Amino acid sequence: MKKRGFTIITILLLIGVATAFLWFGYLYKDARNVSEEDAAFTVTAEGLTADYEAEQQKADTKYLNKTIAVSGVVTTVTDSVITLDGKVF
Repeated sequence: MKKRGFTIITILLLIGVATAFLWFGYLYKDARNVSEEDAAFTVTAEGLTADYEAEQQKADTKYLNKTIAVSGVVTTVTDSVITLDGKVF
C-alpha cells in the first residue's frame, strides 16, 4: 500500500512540474524583436485607415501580428505616442 501511495504522489508531482514548466515557458517566452524583422507590408497612414474603415475583420487578418511599415506626415508627438496624418497613433 505504501508503494502505491508513493507512486501516485510521484506521478502527481511530475505532472505538476511538467505543467508549471509548460505554463511558465508559454507566459515568459522572449518577445519579438520587431526592429530585426522585415516589414510584411508597407502602407501609408491614409491607406491603413481606409483599409480599416472599409472592412475591419479583413484588415485585422491582413495586418494583425505582422510587422508593417507605415508612412505619413507626423502631426503629433508626445512622450510615447506619435500620430501620423492625424489618424494613425
